[in-house]
Amino acid sequence: MRTAASDRAAVVDEWGQLDAELARLDATTSYKSKERRKESLRETILSWHDKLPGDKEAIEHGTAYDVHITARDHQRVVSIAGKQKLRKLWGVTKFFEMCVIALKQLPDPKDSAGAYTVNDRTGPRHLKALPVVAKAA
Repeated sequence: MRTAASDRAAVVDEWGQLDAELARLDATTSYKSKERRKESLRETILSWHDKLPGDKEAIEHGTAYDVHITARDHQRVVSIAGKQKLRKLWGVTKFFEMCVIALKQLPDPKDSAGAYTVNDRTGPRHLKALPVVAKAA
């Protein structure tokens, strides 16, 4: 019978194995399913430490791998009080123009009906180098 500790060790080992496999692959190869699985396992491992203070670290032990969970990175965000001051400074219209809401926070993140979002070609452009083909003489 498997215990919670052995289940956790299996998750840690699977994450470690995927991390090692993906690190060995060349950048031209796509292993989306493995990358998705690794991210899913990452979220599971992090969920075990959701109460861990931001400045603390932890280690999860597996049989073949250990996973080091680092302290949180510093992240600078605008506070609620700062948002209130900016709304007064800019006015409501400009404030809403400047607001950015993560799509994953929407009630329906896919929003296929377009209740909250528009999908238009407004993103960045990309450049691609193409070799010049010599003209036939």
